[in-house]
Amino acid sequence: MENENYKGATVSESSVEVKDEPNPVVEPEIDEEAAVKERLTSDDPTKVKFSPEKFHADENGEAKVDIENVQNFVGMGKDELMKYANDPFWIRLRMLLFVLFWVLWVAMLVGAVIIIILAPRCAPPPQREWWQKSSIYQVHVKSFKDSNADGVGDLKGLTSKLDYFDSLGVKALALNPIYPSGSEVEGYDITNHTDINTDCGVMEDFEDLLNKMKDKDMKIILDFVPNHSSKNHWWFQQSEKRVDPYTDYYVWADPKSSSPGEGRKEPNNWKSVGGGSAWEWSSVRKQYYLHQFKVSQPDLNLRNEMVKEELVDILMFWLNKGVDGFRINDVSYLFEDKMLKDEPLSGDADAGPDDYSSLDHKYTKGLPETFDILKEWKEVLSNFSDATSSYRVMILDVRDDLNTTKLYYGTSSEPLADIPCNYELLKLNEESTAEDLYSAISSWMELLSSAVWPNWVLGTLDSPRLASRIGHDLLDGIHMVTMLAKGTPITFFGDELGMADSPDRFADFSKTTKKSGTRKVGPSPMQWSKEPFAGFTNTSSTSLPMGLNYTSVNVEEEEKEDYSHLKIFTKLNKLRGEKAIKFGLMEFPVITDNIFSMIRVKKGVPGYLVVMNMGDNSTTVNFKGTNKHLPDTAEVELHSGNVKSGALTSSGHTKIQLNSVPLGPKHAAVLNIVPKFE
Repeated sequence: MENENYKGATVSESSVEVKDEPNPVVEPEIDEEAAVKERLTSDDPTKVKFSPEKFHADENGEAKVDIENVQNFVGMGKDELMKYANDPFWIRLRMLLFVLFWVLWVAMLVGAVIIIILAPRCAPPPQREWWQKSSIYQVHVKSFKDSNADGVGDLKGLTSKLDYFDSLGVKALALNPIYPSGSEVEGYDITNHTDINTDCGVMEDFEDLLNKMKDKDMKIILDFVPNHSSKNHWWFQQSEKRVDPYTDYYVWADPKSSSPGEGRKEPNNWKSVGGGSAWEWSSVRKQYYLHQFKVSQPDLNLRNEMVKEELVDILMFWLNKGVDGFRINDVSYLFEDKMLKDEPLSGDADAGPDDYSSLDHKYTKGLPETFDILKEWKEVLSNFSDATSSYRVMILDVRDDLNTTKLYYGTSSEPLADIPCNYELLKLNEESTAEDLYSAISSWMELLSSAVWPNWVLGTLDSPRLASRIGHDLLDGIHMVTMLAKGTPITFFGDELGMADSPDRFADFSKTTKKSGTRKVGPSPMQWSKEPFAGFTNTSSTSLPMGLNYTSVNVEEEEKEDYSHLKIFTKLNKLRGEKAIKFGLMEFPVITDNIFSMIRVKKGVPGYLVVMNMGDNSTTVNFKGTNKHLPDTAEVELHSGNVKSGALTSSGHTKIQLNSVPLGPKHAAVLNIVPKFE
């Protein structure tokens, strides 16, 4: 097309490529001048482009413009791509690259897995069961809380005080016997193992207690008494009459042969734990029956398979009710020598002829069959735990020396007790030294492997209360040690307050000889307030002796004080949740006649130093260089209630130098430290 504005201009056909467009775009009409301008300024590479430098005059003097089509490379067309796509060479190359990609991807994945498996890493902390994390609080139900003003504590009263345990941080209760009994020995002469003593309430009361404890995620442990029953038990009444199948439910024996005129002789020389003969004549059966404890408590014959089945049925009855474990009483006495051999003399010069300690009890304590039956009971609890996904604990009341007691843990392949009770701390009294305390702890720990869990019993139904044994000034310090040591502390109700025994509870307890006399009456009622009878009951009908100090030592008063025995006990329970206490190592940097100290440390978390002055004079303790984990300074976490002034009493977490820790007489403290690890 020729335009009059470009006369004389020539366009080479080779410089212009014309394309057929299937759908030409119809552009709006514009005037000729605008059209020229658009053609000159358009960026479209497919259009003619005007280049000023190409504008010149030819040899005839006429203007000449070279116009060229400028196109950018936009890639291969579809036909060219399809040519390569179907080429066998390129097909093989693509397949090779695809396979190579996945081989490399799988190799990286395998390498990552190998690194994860083989690379060194920190071992996960061991898991702790509920009975390891919580302290265990032992309750004598008849002395704890009276709900109906009859002078006897009951299950409803206990249920009404569950919030109290919540406030303490206690998650596990162990109940002394709540079964029907002859009531001669605080419920241990049982007449029915699967019912509730009417003094304590009815079965519905127990079920209500269980349900409310489950709501609070609390655990309950019952006393299980397999060694003996009451004389009034149905089993014994039938056995005494030789009525099958009960004939051999108990240990019966004929009189020992005697010369004419000598009279009837007991089967052997065995003594009961309380002293005197272990045999009692039955005029009904015309035989002797064995009682290793009181006459009212005949020993069951655990070699009788039917008796063993009865005992398993009792365990299952309470497990199905929902209890979380058992404290099995008097396990050392479960079996006796079948031949009823006389026991040899012990050689104890202080023992009288009728004293239990006059004999070496090789035929009546810790016989091999004891461990066999414990394995059977452990299997019952383990199977029930597996079926319900909730651990059932087995605690054993073992009255034996430490070397024998440790055997009740069993082995790694055949574990037995979770907690064989350690009674070493019951020996402490007001005259005990820091070295005595250390010996009670270290002698136990040295016997145990790292695979088993220690425990620290601070009080029982048959021992004087902690405050009566060691005094109020050392009470907080002892709680600091046992609550923060590795293991489970087992405390007796009221000891968190510093309750003391009534004068007539133990007639001849001697602090100097560390020997406990015979318990005459039950423990004093729990001291809830300074009201008459300590808030235990509204009437004067209580048959329990009142404590001497209930007007000042009670829950109501101690809740008002920042550093009462109760408040310190509560704070220590909270500290048991710290990682250093649950998983850390335990060492004793300074031990002297007066100073006891203990550290609990774990790498990466705060640690704790417990220090106690058991002497009667003030002192300053220098911890510098005594332990590789101790830093130069510490902060005061907690101090005993008898600390009234000085560096340990300042508000907040006071920083003190560990080369100069001041302690007054009977003072104790828990210090927070940042432990050193290489």
